[in-house]
Amino acid sequence: MAIKILITLFFTLSLKVNAYTFLYCDHEDLNLDNTMLERYIKPQLKAMVSEYYQSLTSLHPLNSQLIIVKELTQKARGEWKNWNQRCTTWNASCIKDLKKIKKLQKDLEVQTTSLQKQVFDKSFFTSQFFTDSLFLLSSDLDELSMLNYKTIDAMDLIPILAIDSNIPSQGKIDFIENQLSNMQLLSEKIFTQLLPKNLKRQYSELWFFFIKELERYLALNKSDAFFLNKLEFLNQNWNTFHMLLSKHIVQAPQSTINTLSIMHNRWNSILKVLLKNSSKRSN
Repeated sequence: MAIKILITLFFTLSLKVNAYTFLYCDHEDLNLDNTMLERYIKPQLKAMVSEYYQSLTSLHPLNSQLIIVKELTQKARGEWKNWNQRCTTWNASCIKDLKKIKKLQKDLEVQTTSLQKQVFDKSFFTSQFFTDSLFLLSSDLDELSMLNYKTIDAMDLIPILAIDSNIPSQGKIDFIENQLSNMQLLSEKIFTQLLPKNLKRQYSELWFFFIKELERYLALNKSDAFFLNKLEFLNQNWNTFHMLLSKHIVQAPQSTINTLSIMHNRWNSILKVLLKNSSKRSN
């Protein structure tokens, strides 16, 4: 076991050094036009994000629903932030948009209720690790459902409290923001909860240090500098993850390896395009 840990550490450190050397250039040296970003790089990044979740769904039957829970929670919080910025004073469109957010919350409740019924399917209890994970998931789903219920209840009160002042209650606004923040954190925790023990850490870290950053760049209209400034960091984290699984240092099903191979080819093709358009290389 000690030898395996040392080998893993050696490969990880050497890979990070190589990745840093390979991408040692300022983002200002990259001559990128909008056409290249929109027509090639962003579609490839979107495909990588999609394939990450696709590989997750193949690792446990409930993962697809856990991903939906995360997506609904994330979308509800995003819509709420937009609503909060627009509706500093009360108007008819605020009511309509608030109903849309509550619809997301109710869709989320349908998903969590469905999952709670499925969690204790005896076919899932294949080991002590999975048994512990399922009980923990059940507890987290209960907490998520309770947070969601309290959030919907607070949203129901906003129009009532705004009747006299024509201004949404700041206390309720702050409460809902805090609830949705906690819900998002919880949903980000549980969507990898049923992964095999040897893969759980790797997939969680890849999501936090790579996939989440890509999602922020793609979904939140971040500037291209946001992506380019993080390129070395992203490259190191992706290559470390891919190396651990492709070299079987961390064991994974062959179908997962195949999906990761496709993702790796996409990432390398993005790097080639970026480096090909480096002003230093061009000179």
